[in-house]
Amino acid sequence: MGQGCTEFGSDALVNNLESEAAHKALGFAEIEQIRCFLKPLPRPG
Repeated sequence: MGQGCTEFGSDALVNNLESEAAHKALGFAEIEQIRCFLKPLPRPG
């Protein structure tokens, strides 16, 4: 807060239950879950 910050963010994988427990123990509130998608692109040539 010394530099005007009002919150601190962090992230973890959805299935990382150990990290979830640690974040909650430290006072973090879960605000959303996301899924990431990947599509391989064809190689040129």
